[in-house]
Amino acid sequence: MFMARLRGFLKSPKGFTLIEIAIVVAIIGLLLAIALPLYSGARTRAYIAEARALTSEWKSLTWACLIEKSFDESQCTLASGVNWTLPQNSGAWNWQSVTMGCGAAATVTVAAAPGTSPCAANQAGGNAYVAIKIPNTALVTNPYVLLINTSSGTVHESPADNTTITVTP
Repeated sequence: MFMARLRGFLKSPKGFTLIEIAIVVAIIGLLLAIALPLYSGARTRAYIAEARALTSEWKSLTWACLIEKSFDESQCTLASGVNWTLPQNSGAWNWQSVTMGCGAAATVTVAAAPGTSPCAANQAGGNAYVAIKIPNTALVTNPYVLLINTSSGTVHESPADNTTITVTP
């Protein structure tokens, strides 16, 4: 009895029309058009979050070094000077090619960061900073730059448009 019903169901001429299939395909395409840009943005945000997390130790160690060395930037611009161990390279960031430096300017271009190296002791002015620049790989389009204003302690990072960083306190 069951097999007879199953055979009857499989042989029935009922099915989906071309219009129904086209509507389903259009809905799936619309959902993909909405979801793909959100996914690519999430991926970029995840790479930036990775850089922020791995540089948080650098921020803490550098600030401690600046306090300990009476804000002598020249003592706190090398990984060895702040006792920071570089992380392993990741898919997004080339950690082994990190550059650190310092400078004094109201704005810093991301391309020119981190500044002069070796640094002069006790940079003049309220816009003195120490900086770290993490080179990008093929997965990320721009390097990540982080600055610490040595007079106010404020932290600035490279903006989304990756052009300039305002260092003013």
